[in-house]
Amino acid sequence: MFKYCLWLVVNDPKVIEQNKKIAQLLNTKPFIPHITINHTMPTPMFYSGIHRPNNIYFVDQPTASTSFVYDEDNKLRSFHAIEQKVYVPYFKDVDAHLSLAYRVDGEPFTLQDLMRIPILGLDLINYKVRKKNLKIKNANCWDDNPEKWYIII
Repeated sequence: MFKYCLWLVVNDPKVIEQNKKIAQLLNTKPFIPHITINHTMPTPMFYSGIHRPNNIYFVDQPTASTSFVYDEDNKLRSFHAIEQKVYVPYFKDVDAHLSLAYRVDGEPFTLQDLMRIPILGLDLINYKVRKKNLKIKNANCWDDNPEKWYIII
């Protein structure tokens, strides 16, 4: 679906637990928590010159979005996401967000879905993830099931 991606992988226990709970709540597939730096790349990206930030900060409330993507069979697919905005110091030109939930095709996320998230007690606004819990990695994102995306390098 998104070919190869360059991610800032967020290996923070609170964030991982949040993603699992949201997947259960919204009946979606769990996936590796990450901030997408680049996507739809034909090959993995060489990233040795990219600096890992010391911290990332969550800002604003989660939002829902829908985009349309051609899959590997050139079929147009709808991709629905709930995203939490983040501030990443080294990536000021990237519209950075942590994805919280995905749906491929099917119904888009609703305002009611967004309103259910704080009920879990998962308010990450102003929560800081430290450098030791952040890794820059390439991921294989070819599958249309985000649960099957995996880190390759």
